[in-house]
Amino acid sequence: MSITSSDFFLRKWYMDCIDEVGNLFMGYSGTFRWKMIQASYSSTLTCNAQGEIKKASTLRELSHPTRSEGTLQWIHNKLKTTGHWTSIDKAIRKNIFSDKSGSIIWTCEQPRAIAEVEINNISISSAFGYTEMIDMTILPWQLPISKLWWGRFLSKNTMLIWIILEGKYTSNFVYYNGNRIADATIKNDKVVLNNKGITLRFYDTIVLREGSLASTLFSDTPVLSKMIPTEFLNSHESKWRSRGDLLENGKIVDSAWAIHEVVSWGK
Repeated sequence: MSITSSDFFLRKWYMDCIDEVGNLFMGYSGTFRWKMIQASYSSTLTCNAQGEIKKASTLRELSHPTRSEGTLQWIHNKLKTTGHWTSIDKAIRKNIFSDKSGSIIWTCEQPRAIAEVEINNISISSAFGYTEMIDMTILPWQLPISKLWWGRFLSKNTMLIWIILEGKYTSNFVYYNGNRIADATIKNDKVVLNNKGITLRFYDTIVLREGSLASTLFSDTPVLSKMIPTEFLNSHESKWRSRGDLLENGKIVDSAWAIHEVVSWGK
């Protein structure tokens, strides 16, 4: 039996923050249905200023974030996590892909926020954070893309976020201080806003997560992994924490932390 768009639905929340010295938090909360399967998952990743990484996940307890008047809250008792994000910038909502097979709706609830997170008795405060929600009705391995770039660079003065799709379908969703930038170039070590004379340069990079999707995203879901094409499971993900310098016409105008990633699809 063929799979139609109505057979698959994924809603994924992502939340992060980094404080001034580099203590980092990332949280995921998702639900999906596919064929006869309905499931939920949540996970966290922390990285301290020294680069020590800890991860936790659960498939049993669902806890989506709640929103109210510019504030987002995520409480997950199983993962011993409580987080609050207070918006600085307005939300962004875009249909980043759509065809007869389905669509991807990206809602960047908080392109930039002030965050407070407590996890396992570790406190991160006065941190710049980011939150988003993805609604997806197309099977990921049916997407006509070969590479996905995502990242965010946030400070008191700067909001720069990007989603760049490459492949048979190519599109850029790059936002700089609330304005969409049409002409941008992305590499592992920098983002260039070509018509603005602005370059974000990464350094002091550490790896937060790297490997095939089978070993990262789907490592805790062996039953689901058996249903997914091997080629897609062999897709490679790299996620990093970096320091970033923002240069305008060659001069540094801002410095802050960035979280960024690239996923190369297996086809």
